[in-house]
Amino acid sequence: MAKAKPFKRTSAPSIAGKGPADEIARAKLVALVAARVPRTTGDDEQTVRNRISASVYEAVKTGQLSAVRRGVFRLGDVGVWASTRWPEVQFSDLPMSPNSGGASLVLSGYRGTAAGYTHAATLQAASEEVLVLRAENRALLQALAAAEGRVRELEPDAGKWRNSIEKKRGKRRG
Repeated sequence: MAKAKPFKRTSAPSIAGKGPADEIARAKLVALVAARVPRTTGDDEQTVRNRISASVYEAVKTGQLSAVRRGVFRLGDVGVWASTRWPEVQFSDLPMSPNSGGASLVLSGYRGTAAGYTHAATLQAASEEVLVLRAENRALLQALAAAEGRVRELEPDAGKWRNSIEKKRGKRRG
């Protein structure tokens, strides 16, 4: 595993009242997970934290965990990553981002597709998810409006280009 910078002693943060969209600094993330991961004989707190820090580093490097910005992660993403990385440990009280996924399969002319989604476990998590989805929806609507504006802007040029192409094709045939 990759070598990560050792961490100073940081207390595990309280996650009471936190949701999947809340952010957590890397040092707090390491402390939070270290408090839950079982130790082997001879492991002290610093050894466990260094091991978890290396796991975070590796997860970021491989794309299993993504940072919102340098050294800051979404608590929901941390919950999903930690429960996947250490399935034997209980991370059920951590807020988790909803999982969604899909798959498709093609077998000699037959095609099958599937999609899945896990719902939020609590009403508060569901409310937070709704707020996140509304923000994403607003951003998508703004992007759509900008794209439609660009289409309207380029439409006259596209029409001229199509006419030019048609004229060239007509000269070649005639």
